[in-house]
Amino acid sequence: MNILLIGLGSIAKKHIEALRALKIDFKIYALRSNRNSKTEEGIDNIFNLEDANVVFDFAIISNPTHLHFEYIEKLAQKGINLFIEKPAIHSLKNSDKLLRLIRNGKIKTYVACNMRFHPCITYLKNKLATETLRINEVNVYCGSYLPDWRPGKDFRTIYSANSSLGGGVHLDLFHELDYTTWLFGFPVKCQYNAQI
Repeated sequence: MNILLIGLGSIAKKHIEALRALKIDFKIYALRSNRNSKTEEGIDNIFNLEDANVVFDFAIISNPTHLHFEYIEKLAQKGINLFIEKPAIHSLKNSDKLLRLIRNGKIKTYVACNMRFHPCITYLKNKLATETLRINEVNVYCGSYLPDWRPGKDFRTIYSANSSLGGGVHLDLFHELDYTTWLFGFPVKCQYNAQI
């Protein structure tokens, strides 16, 4: 199995660890923007998709969010299945173009919404699917402190703090929005109550 990495930061390294834990036969290639990029053990660097003489089974897109659209488009045009770190894209502009490309090319995609696999969430999903329950109201809270996200880095310089790079709380902390709609469907009524 040939796997292409777009982005080789901390999230990509977690995916590499997970793949290695599966104990399956695979080869990882990383698309790098700089020929002086550090080499990683067991990973082949490539510098141009057009020159790569490899058939990829899928790609993991884990570069900064503002670059996702570009690589989803490039890879979908090549027929490569996609595992996309959340959020998939940072703007809805031209998203219909990507959807058509993915649907027409029958590209398998998955956006990393890993909270769906938490034991509490899977328990709720099963309970809701197997029992008749009357739910009057759902309240979900998420609290986080950005300086704690990446210890040792100035939180003001990371993409998470910069909306032009695809960061911002509405994109980075969407797990709660994802799993609540996954569990209950889209809301009939919302009340926004942000505390800053």
